[in-house]
Amino acid sequence: MVIASVRRVSAEFPELAGLKIAAIGTPDYDTSDADWIGLDDYQQRAAIFTNGYYAAFKAKLKPGQQLFLMPGGYQAVQQDPVPFINFALDPAHPEIAAVIPFLWIDTTGFKGIRSLPNKQAYIDAGMRVIHP
Repeated sequence: MVIASVRRVSAEFPELAGLKIAAIGTPDYDTSDADWIGLDDYQQRAAIFTNGYYAAFKAKLKPGQQLFLMPGGYQAVQQDPVPFINFALDPAHPEIAAVIPFLWIDTTGFKGIRSLPNKQAYIDAGMRVIHP
């Protein structure tokens, strides 16, 4: 599923085709050759900003690397995207390249954000990023 998504994005945005992305859940993972590093610990939710999880990733950044936040929005998780958007829009965090919620589409076994009651919260949060 992730590979297919990356291919669709690469086709639509060819300027990103060479971008190396690592979406991981532990700061011990080797991200030395990644351009963007994704943080997606769905159980800790927005606590990642205060419990050292985010700080551990930020401390490992090399010049040119950026982080992206992946709040979980699919049926089993349904995180509130607002704390992630607020954190990303704070000028004190230029290391954040994007907020990419997981997962908009429905797939086998669970509903994606587009089919859930909190869909509008994700749309509203996304619009804040597009039109701050």
